[in-house]
Amino acid sequence: MITLRELVAKRDRIKITDADVATFKAYKAFVSYCRQIKRMNLHHFLIASHFVYGWMPTMLQISPDAASDKARTADINQALRILNKVKSHTSISSADIESLRKCVNNSLVGTSKLLHFIDPNKYPIWDKKIVASLGLKAHTVSKLAYYECFRTRCFCISKEKGFRSFHKKVQQMLKIRVSPYRAIEFVMWKSSR
Repeated sequence: MITLRELVAKRDRIKITDADVATFKAYKAFVSYCRQIKRMNLHHFLIASHFVYGWMPTMLQISPDAASDKARTADINQALRILNKVKSHTSISSADIESLRKCVNNSLVGTSKLLHFIDPNKYPIWDKKIVASLGLKAHTVSKLAYYECFRTRCFCISKEKGFRSFHKKVQQMLKIRVSPYRAIEFVMWKSSR
């Protein structure tokens, strides 16, 4: 797993582009939208899930009338319960993450982004560039155990001496406030190109 020292070295090699700054303006809007929601309902879930997929190369396979299927309705209701736990800063289990995954194309990447937009201080974004930056094989992007290990590593790094300086510098580079986890995974994502 990555260390703070490695992150600092990666950060110091990346160049922030105008496209990165523009992307973070959209990112800020996504996080703000999720923060303003008091309690997630189907309407919010559909909007948040679709803007998550705006950042992905695939289309989300969910529609408002998917709720007419009883099994799908049960999955979505379970997802809403889980997302409301996340909104209230209550810990969720691996089984909860797997339940959410069912509702977002069975994608751990999509699930991590949705969780991140709802609580960016507890859930990092996970995708193939993060996996590559960690030196892992591409197929591990779909393995929950690897995401959970990465999430734990983000927590540990964010508590290390010297992290505040790293975090502040990333925010200065991006010209926007981001969570500690977003700073970590952005540097990893950007340096994996």
